[in-house]
Amino acid sequence: MNEMQPGFNFFQAKSRTNEGEPDAVQINQLYSEEPAFRALCEEYAMRQTGYRHWASSASAEAATRQQENTQSLYELEHEIRRHFDAVNARNSVPADGDSPATAVWYLTALREKHGLEGCEVYLAPLFPLIEMAWLGTLPGLEARQFIASCGQYLRKRLSSLTGGFGVVSADQLETFLARYLDGEAPPTRIAALAALGAGYLRTHSDEQLVLTRERVLWRSSFRVACCNARRSPNALQWKRLLADLPLRRSFHELQTLSITPLLTLLDEMEHRADD
Repeated sequence: MNEMQPGFNFFQAKSRTNEGEPDAVQINQLYSEEPAFRALCEEYAMRQTGYRHWASSASAEAATRQQENTQSLYELEHEIRRHFDAVNARNSVPADGDSPATAVWYLTALREKHGLEGCEVYLAPLFPLIEMAWLGTLPGLEARQFIASCGQYLRKRLSSLTGGFGVVSADQLETFLARYLDGEAPPTRIAALAALGAGYLRTHSDEQLVLTRERVLWRSSFRVACCNARRSPNALQWKRLLADLPLRRSFHELQTLSITPLLTLLDEMEHRADD
């Protein structure tokens, strides 16, 4: 295996236990036969790339980016171990209602339950916006363009986290958006996908950053809901917006968020991420 497939050396990481390492033959077999396990290993490789980059960087944001990658590496190590232990049962995703609140669990659920492939799982935060667009019947051009701009922001953010490594290509984003926005009816299980996408954003250990992310997601959803001739959400969209209001705050919070410029919220989120 080459350096970009480190599922075979992650056992040498800091969280290694004293129980002994699994047999290399079994790991090779699992890597070859289990797409979900292989995806976890490749994700681990991507995070290692980001960690090494920021560990050697003198940038002001290096410590924050290194910490983010370290958290993800620990979670991935735990998930890879759990997946390996559960291989005989072929049941790596916990039952609904009994899932750990980790980013890895959400990404695994998106891959194994909903068929997302490779790095496109990192576009999961777009699902709540896609669902909001479909609640307005057929997603119009303005909504599509806005969701595409959100996808470009995600691509830039992912590239920043990995030190310039292109996690999701422009073609992958375009294909993803076409799959879930084209057609005459909402995608199958779009509500479940939206719930997973929103849950994925809430997995960070910094509670204030999570709240800021929720505010950005809510404002973006409101923006999508206003992409119509009335410039106002319909009844179904209002119902969802009220349910998703961060921390279920007051109507005053709704009014404030609905007029707050999205760029202001994004700047606030970038500031929180760099603290």
